Amino acid sequence: MVQGQRQSHQTAQAGESTHDGGPPGEAEAIARISSLCWMGRMSAESVAEHRASGRPIEEHDQYEYDRYHKLRKEAADLADTLTDEFYRNAATEMLCGLCMTAGDEKAGRSLFELIETDFMREKALKEFPQLAGPRLSDVIRNN
Repeated sequence: MVQGQRQSHQTAQAGESTHDGGPPGEAEAIARISSLCWMGRMSAESVAEHRASGRPIEEHDQYEYDRYHKLRKEAADLADTLTDEFYRNAATEMLCGLCMTAGDEKAGRSLFELIETDFMREKALKEFPQLAGPRLSDVIRNN
């Protein structure tokens, strides 16, 4: 471990804020969540294609489906440990994007509603404009 890492590690062990001002370990956790969501999006694209096709699940599709769900669960479990509001909002935006990429609009919309930071909501809306309005099927079902 190099000197700078040792000091950062010792500060985190002492329960003090890290160099980014957040709670100890949370910057690392958000970096891990970002990586998990990035990897999950690769599988999520296959999941979305499969959902749109309506064809039976093949072995390759099942692998991608399982991988997407495993990575999503790991990222969500890690996000649940975050106490910093900014980091929780960032993790929620990343998970929202992961779900939307997989075509899991219901989960994506639910996560979008939890994002409290304006610029993160705008980021999600820029990538997934359909989050701006209600699902038409929900409107019809509720009337």
